[in-house]
Amino acid sequence: MRSLDTAFDIVRGALLAERGIHGHWEGELSTSALSTATAVMSLIQVRRQSSGRDHETLISAGLDWLISQQHADGGWGDTSLSHSNISTTMLCRATLVAAREFVANLADRGRLGTGAE
Repeated sequence: MRSLDTAFDIVRGALLAERGIHGHWEGELSTSALSTATAVMSLIQVRRQSSGRDHETLISAGLDWLISQQHADGGWGDTSLSHSNISTTMLCRATLVAAREFVANLADRGRLGTGAE
């Protein structure tokens, strides 16, 4: 058990040493359809509920990126290097459907179907 405690202390110390001057870690997320769809959906919800800043430019840029990342099979993966999976694909599809009220001719911008979505 002692070796486990020692390993924990070493790893904990190494992780804590990586914090910046303000006491937190900094990093970058990988390019991700999952995070982009989540961010765009959040912007759509904010725009629906506020009369403040217009987020259409950010929404449109996110949608353009999502459409550009759609795989030939019609789906999306968690990152730009991942195979399509059902959960990320459904989140991206839901985001694209939710955005229709904000972006004209969405179906013409990518390989999106025009059926019941």
